[in-house]
Amino acid sequence: MHLLNTLYYQLLHMNIKSSSAVLKKVPTRQVWVAPRQWSWPINLPLEFFGIFRARALEDEDDSTPWADEIEQKVFSSPEVGIGPYVEVAFYHGRSRTLLVADAVIFVPRQPPECISKESLLASAKNGLAVKILSKGKEVPNEPVVDNKLNRQKGWERVLLQILFLGPSNLLEPTASFSQMSQKLIVSPIVKTLVFSKVPER
Repeated sequence: MHLLNTLYYQLLHMNIKSSSAVLKKVPTRQVWVAPRQWSWPINLPLEFFGIFRARALEDEDDSTPWADEIEQKVFSSPEVGIGPYVEVAFYHGRSRTLLVADAVIFVPRQPPECISKESLLASAKNGLAVKILSKGKEVPNEPVVDNKLNRQKGWERVLLQILFLGPSNLLEPTASFSQMSQKLIVSPIVKTLVFSKVPER
């Protein structure tokens, strides 16, 4: 949000997938969203989340304000599980920059500053998820002290739970996390639930 506040007067348009937090800071800007937005467990309209007057992005739309500079392509899959998967890819030819939200991700080794210390330490605790996913291994029930090692463990656990359905190595996440971090990857959960079920395009 600090960067957004810094750019407030220069920000004319924004593209978001489903978050209204940004809109509270810049309520007068035009918002562009990926088509076929949905919510779970109840599918509610965007207005319920504070997103008003949103325009849906279209494949190779030349009416957008950035059309002269940035190409866009919409990837929309059939229903996968509880809803559709939609990704909008933007390509800036002059800088040869590709921007996507979920199709490809980069997992940083260290947690970003926007994640609170409390959240990291809560994830480092050997709670119910760790006990269930440890498949009978003995899970220590000791208090979590605030140190760099435990914050890192919390970050690794958070990422594995985001990237996988029921990761089996939450107790000692470092080895699996190391295989995923510091590189561009297709999230395993997206690969399994989306890309494996749609024909190659």
